[in-house]
Amino acid sequence: MALTLAELLALPALTAADPQLVSGDPKRDVRWVHTSEIFDIATLLKGGEALLTSGLGLVAASDARLRTYARSLIEIDVGALLFEVGRTFSEIPTIIADELRDSRVALVRLDGVVPFIDITESAHRLILDAESLTLRASDQATRRLMDVLVKGGGVSAVLSALDELTGAPAAFIDAEGREVAASGPVPANARELERPVEVFGERRGVIRSAAAVTADHRVVIDRGAAAIALELARSGSTMPTRRYAHEQLLHSVLHDDLNPADLESRAGALGVVVDRRTELVAGLCAPGAGRSLDDAYVQLVDAVPRAFGPAVIGRVGQSIAMIATIAASLDQTALRSKLAAATAGPASLFRYVTVGRRAADWAGASASLQEAIDGAVFAPLLGSSEPLLAEDTALFRLLREIEKSGALDDFITRQLGPVLDADARRGSDLLRTLAELFRAGGSRSAAAQALGVRRQTLYDRLRRIEELLGATVVSDPLRAVTVNVAILGWSMVTRTAQSTPPESDRLRRRGQPPASSSR
Repeated sequence: MALTLAELLALPALTAADPQLVSGDPKRDVRWVHTSEIFDIATLLKGGEALLTSGLGLVAASDARLRTYARSLIEIDVGALLFEVGRTFSEIPTIIADELRDSRVALVRLDGVVPFIDITESAHRLILDAESLTLRASDQATRRLMDVLVKGGGVSAVLSALDELTGAPAAFIDAEGREVAASGPVPANARELERPVEVFGERRGVIRSAAAVTADHRVVIDRGAAAIALELARSGSTMPTRRYAHEQLLHSVLHDDLNPADLESRAGALGVVVDRRTELVAGLCAPGAGRSLDDAYVQLVDAVPRAFGPAVIGRVGQSIAMIATIAASLDQTALRSKLAAATAGPASLFRYVTVGRRAADWAGASASLQEAIDGAVFAPLLGSSEPLLAEDTALFRLLREIEKSGALDDFITRQLGPVLDADARRGSDLLRTLAELFRAGGSRSAAAQALGVRRQTLYDRLRRIEELLGATVVSDPLRAVTVNVAILGWSMVTRTAQSTPPESDRLRRRGQPPASSSR
């Protein structure tokens, strides 16, 4: 169950910060509360959250990056942005306020130092308490509806049961917009309690209720939509499609809810067989901007089997996943080449393609698929349009394990602290300069071009970097590798390859940088 924004702002832990609604609807639901200073936090959210921030990850950000930050929150449909002023920013950046003003994302100003941990604990306690009550309603609805289905009551009986559970009529409208059955009159504009009914991935219509909009009623109508889908499937009005079977198998692999023997059996029924001469490899393909999942699926379902052989292909989240059989003798260079060919197509069809480790059999398929999914988190950091194999993201996975121990922050601070301080104070872009130089393999001209500056400007920045980090920071191979790893760790911590200060307290503890700077 979600809180409303108004209920969240009324919590004692928040009222002390004098919350002021700058824009947005105070009735907006907030399903969870997060605190983060990460610039690219939107990629880690699902939508509907309240995000608490002091704006530390936005310090020294350009107008364009501030606009990107706000738009990313709008795109993921964050419930509210609660922005603390006083510690990092004296005011909410105007660009962020302007971008959010006409969106669904509410903007709240918090004055003074805010105890974020107290706020999240209070909010989550209320949400979870309410969730417990909602679960009881869910259980009651499930039992009632299953009883109806077992007795063979059909769609009309399901709608009548929903009427009893919510105290208001419910109707089923088919895909052509025709009312198929109803327990009573339901206004056509009663859309707040409307849920799609899908059978084996095919939308068959919607269920609509005239009940009051509450968390309990939302859950009941959700269960009603599932019950009608079960009834339609049971009645034989549609049959499982091959794509549906593939996606069910991928779901089982990802959630590890079948043993390897059962996975092998189900895969064999789909024509995907692994033997001593073959191995399995899992991949994840995310459609590019403006491209649909169907576009990606049509490309892969044709190209992957031609490149490798039989494969399981289907939707996982907002991407298309695949588990393909490959020749055990296929080397990594050839694997990369075949993947590139299989995912080649219209420009920007895929945003990224990531691949997990090879698996000798279905016992290793889950780890391979999870590794491909994890690789998608790091793909933006590498900025490559080519398929990324497991070894391409291995260093980031290692750094993530080090981060869990808390040692990564210390390492980054020791290696990059003076440069981070200089960038924070002056907006000097020294860290990005060093990162681009390493990315360019040490080529000054390529780095200058990537940065969009003259070579003399690059040389001036490098002299300043050497003053701060030592004269051998670039020339000594071991020192250069150490510093480059620290830069990659910093990029991973902030979830962006751009020059953004890390969110870690240990990395942000130095003086307060300016709110904006010229590049």
